[in-house]
Order: sequence, then C-alpha cells, then structure tokens
Amino acid sequence: MSAQIKYLGHSTFLVQSPDGKKILFEPWVHNNPACQDKTLPNLDLILISHGHSDHMWDAAKIASETGQPPTLCIVEIADYLEDSLPSVVGMNKGGAYLHGSLKATFVNAHHSSSLVEETPSGYVNRVGGDPGAWVLKMDGGPTIYHAGDTCAFGDMKIIMDLHKPDVAILPIGDHYTMGPEEAAYAANMMGVPKVIPCHFATFPILRGRPEEMAPHLKQGIELIALQPGESTSI
Repeated sequence: MSAQIKYLGHSTFLVQSPDGKKILFEPWVHNNPACQDKTLPNLDLILISHGHSDHMWDAAKIASETGQPPTLCIVEIADYLEDSLPSVVGMNKGGAYLHGSLKATFVNAHHSSSLVEETPSGYVNRVGGDPGAWVLKMDGGPTIYHAGDTCAFGDMKIIMDLHKPDVAILPIGDHYTMGPEEAAYAANMMGVPKVIPCHFATFPILRGRPEEMAPHLKQGIELIALQPGESTSI
C-alpha cells in the first residue's frame, strides 16, 4: 500500500498514510499565496519545523478547523502557542512522538527561527527555539523526511543512516534556503531514492526551480516535481 502526498504550496504538504491517517507538514494555508485549496480534512497530526510565519502562520486556526490534532513543534514554539492551540505538543531534537500507526521524529536543520508577536508599539520578533525538520514513519507506508528550511549539512547522512527515508522533501528556492544545486548535493550525500522540491516560486526572490536540480542528481534518484495542488503516490 502507498501513501498519498499532496503539495499545497510553498513548504506545506498533506500526507495520507496507507491506513487513512492525515498529516499536515507546515501549517501555512489560509494566506499562503501558493495554496489554491484552503479546505483541509480532519487531521491526525500537524508538524511544524520552525517559527517563521511561512511555516506556521495559521497553525491555531487550522487545528481548530481540523479536530484539534496533536501539533508537534519545538518547546519554545509550544510555549508561544499554548494559549491559542490547546493540542500543541512541545518536543526537542532527537525526540519521537507516537500516534497510533504514526511515528514523528524531530531532527536537526540549519536555519534560523523566530516568532512574530504583536505589541502596543508594533510587531516584534521573539526567540523561536532552534529550527528542525521531521521524519515521519507510518505502518505499511514510506518514511518521509521533510527538511524544513535548511542548507545542506553533514548530519543529513546521520538522518539517512538512522531513519532510512524513502523520500526527502527539500527546499530549493535559494536566498533563504539552499538552492537547487545544493539540494541535489544533499540528496546525493544522503542517497535518498526520491526527492520532492519545495519552498520555491512562492515569491520572486525564491528563484530556484526543480529543472535546475535535475542535472545535479546522481543516477537512480527520482525527482518528483509537484506543482501546488498536485499529488503523488509513494
């Protein structure tokens, strides 16, 4: 049996496991300009990689609309969300969360993380904990590595050795994350069988494109280039 992976746009993905569980990576939907379909089914898990608004802007709203599923994130983000999102679960790197047939492990990423807070004098950034990424395992289905926002770094090989993902979702937009060539280097270093690019084309500054990644991938790594709204079976 296979899992269904739907690209909602930017870095947001909706996954359906072989037994029907629904998982949302990076809850940014309602004001995400790349996301065409703003309606979500009831969810079993929501996974947040870091505190930037283009990855968690409407986490509380989405959770309230989809059955208040456990929403997993680093502890500093959980502290920030606890008043508006009662189902939030704070974690840290290396930890795993078991939810029936699902196992979500919070792993390392190299980026930054902050949280926007409204104050009487305007909006300010507050500490958002360390950035991370997720490895999602599901009974009878593939293991998915969503790298969040990151550059290439050597510990991706550790993630591969420990968790053996079948597919890696990697940012390629450049400027704020790695670009296509660096993302291909990361995929080659890991030796992951399949790659899905994300975090590109939402805004003009995110200039990396999947076709620029393809020539740099080693033979045998399948590039699955999805457009927002498209799905694939893994």
